[in-house]
Amino acid sequence: ASLKDITDQYEKELKSTAGLKAEFEAVSARMATLEFSAAAAANDAMVAETVSKEKSELQTKLNALTVELKDATAKATQAKQSAKKYEAEVQVMTNELAQYQNAVDAKEAELSKLKGDLARLKEKSQEELTQIKNEMSESLAYADSEIQKRDAA
Repeated sequence: ASLKDITDQYEKELKSTAGLKAEFEAVSARMATLEFSAAAAANDAMVAETVSKEKSELQTKLNALTVELKDATAKATQAKQSAKKYEAEVQVMTNELAQYQNAVDAKEAELSKLKGDLARLKEKSQEELTQIKNEMSESLAYADSEIQKRDAA
């Protein structure tokens, strides 16, 4: 499950919990009204029986809503904990990514330095090679002139 799914689930459970709380309060208020009505109409047995029956039904519904409310609250708490866990994991991954990026940047800088060193070494080697070629040409030219002098004599 993704962090968004868990967050959405948490918000859904929170809304469900709010709805259940409102229904719970409405049933509780209705129950209080019925209890008051039952006390006021105690003389009338038929009204008392109807009120008692409705009170019993409302009590059953109230009990069921209490269980649903506890379940919804538990689910919302669990969703919130999961969201916090995933947020922590995302933060750890973000930190690791930053560390990896720093390592890559350092390696790129090192590579760039090594390329520069290689270019300087190549240039220096090329200069030394040119100097050696020039010296060799001069030595060969000198040897050739000495050979020609000796042959001429």
